[in-house]
Amino acid sequence: MTGDFDLKRNLLIFFVIFFTASLSFPQALSDVYVSPSQKEDDSLTSDETEEETEIPAASDGEALPPEDDAQPEIPESEEPSAGEADGQERFTDRLDFISYFTPSLYLNTASRQTSAPSPVYFPLRIGVNFPEKSAVSFQPSLSLSWTYYLWDGSAAVPAEIENRTAFGLCICVSLPAAFTFYYPSGRLQITAGLDFSARIGILASGVSESDTGLSGTAAGDVGLINSWFWQDLRFLGISAEISYLFNASDVIRLGPAAGASVPLSVFFPGNGLQGAVFYAGIKFSL
Repeated sequence: MTGDFDLKRNLLIFFVIFFTASLSFPQALSDVYVSPSQKEDDSLTSDETEEETEIPAASDGEALPPEDDAQPEIPESEEPSAGEADGQERFTDRLDFISYFTPSLYLNTASRQTSAPSPVYFPLRIGVNFPEKSAVSFQPSLSLSWTYYLWDGSAAVPAEIENRTAFGLCICVSLPAAFTFYYPSGRLQITAGLDFSARIGILASGVSESDTGLSGTAAGDVGLINSWFWQDLRFLGISAEISYLFNASDVIRLGPAAGASVPLSVFFPGNGLQGAVFYAGIKFSL
């Protein structure tokens, strides 16, 4: 009996211990095992706690008070416009390209007995306007023109083809300022500036160097013509132009234009308006 009692007592103690352990085991297991999502949450919570409690040290070694919970401002990135390359606007996007069809009159005040009437020619002229859509801008242009000349004993004057001695080529660089007034139908432009005209004369086709000229030979006359081009500031001029450009489309504009270029030689005695240029025609812009 005593043995049976001891066995029963031992079994009762074992079941009590097992039952007690079974009740506390789930709690102990949950304390040991942490799920991955719970670990991530705990890590974020820990980082936030460290950021909130971290006190930066001042440059002199003294601790600074904790900063507010305000989040730092992150500047918004600006998207580049359609006319930008590498974050910057292309230079050509700020240009208006211009061209002309303007028959021009070269004023000849010399005697009709020795020279041709004032010739009309058709220069090739292109330019730009910078910056576009501005009330005041810079509008340089380049033009190319040509005509025949002869030497009348004192000046180079335009010549008819049968009396020609030199073929004169002129490259003109115009450097005007442009003042633009905008209207719903288009824009009015007034320009004024300085012209630089580089002229050179060569022996005309069909003329021989040994042909007779007022200087003795045709070659000598050509030399005098070239010298005359650069005397009395004839290579510099003052120009002015007025035009109205109608809006043909969003990018194309065209309209009438008229202007003049007067050489600075007018300020020298005996020259008058000889060599002044007047033109009228159509101006294009895009």
